[in-house]
Amino acid sequence: MRKQGFVLVVMALSALLGAGRAAEAGFGELNSYFGFTYGDSDVPADVHNVRSQQTSPDGRMVKLSGEFGPIDGARFRSGFVLLWSGDFTGMISAGDVFAADLDFDVDVTGGDLAWSYYADLRPLTGGDSARILTDLMPIPPSGHVGDVQLQSSPFTQAGEDGFYESYLHIEWTGFSPTDTLTLTIPQNSVDVTYLPEPATGLLAIAALAGFRARRQEARQFCRRPG
Repeated sequence: MRKQGFVLVVMALSALLGAGRAAEAGFGELNSYFGFTYGDSDVPADVHNVRSQQTSPDGRMVKLSGEFGPIDGARFRSGFVLLWSGDFTGMISAGDVFAADLDFDVDVTGGDLAWSYYADLRPLTGGDSARILTDLMPIPPSGHVGDVQLQSSPFTQAGEDGFYESYLHIEWTGFSPTDTLTLTIPQNSVDVTYLPEPATGLLAIAALAGFRARRQEARQFCRRPG
């Protein structure tokens, strides 16, 4: 019975700890824009482009979407990206990670397509970055990329607050000046989620609870009649 009670206590503390951490850490409003040369050059002002963001109530998840194009090959430039950046507020613990789920479509009338994704969350005080960086990967002839699940490297040190930045890169090659490209990221199709390490602090809690349980057993043993 004591072991069962001990396990329940640890589970309850784990849930409370996770809830507390979730309430403390979260994304703010992210700035977003389309650009060439990995964001250093502007896209033509007359090309249709929209971006949107939905943030979960606890701030741990942002759902990003957008539309771009069509743009003709004559005005397309290399390093085409949709970028996001903004503040992250809260405590960061060693072992925490963030994850990204991607789902998007690229429609072209000619040429070949590939994509890559980059994301980085840097604590402002203490600790180092957690990062996602993929290789350049081909986009199938259908133009659809879906069910892509990526996870960052873990934070190795504790920190507080941070700055988040990421981009989806689309590479288009072998096109003619009259070919066109259109990028569509539907609602809820680029989801970024902060994942606190649930075990943070539990070893200390479990050790303390175990010590108290053993001490109570020892006291009861000593009280037994000889």
